[in-house]
Amino acid sequence: MSNEIAKTILAQMGGNKFLAMVPIKIILAKPNGVIFHLKGVFNKVSVIDVTLNSMDLYDVKYFGSFNRKTLDRKLITQSDGIYFDMLQSDFTSTTGLSTYL
Repeated sequence: MSNEIAKTILAQMGGNKFLAMVPIKIILAKPNGVIFHLKGVFNKVSVIDVTLNSMDLYDVKYFGSFNRKTLDRKLITQSDGIYFDMLQSDFTSTTGLSTYL
């Protein structure tokens, strides 16, 4: 089930166009969502955590660089309870990266 949710989120983010436009280093599926690790830092964001919540909406957390000494990530901002068609615009407004050609 988690792979299906991750695939759906990726498709809603723009699918192959998203992958072509955004410098993704790692994509990790999780039980109710997906985590994107970016190649570099964009507007202080390097990790995006998208979770499908119980209301069938998305919670998106944007984290800064990973601290190797403390194993912590700093939460930069988050968007709770957003609809699927708002994922791309939320991502673009937060990171400054375009999700389509």
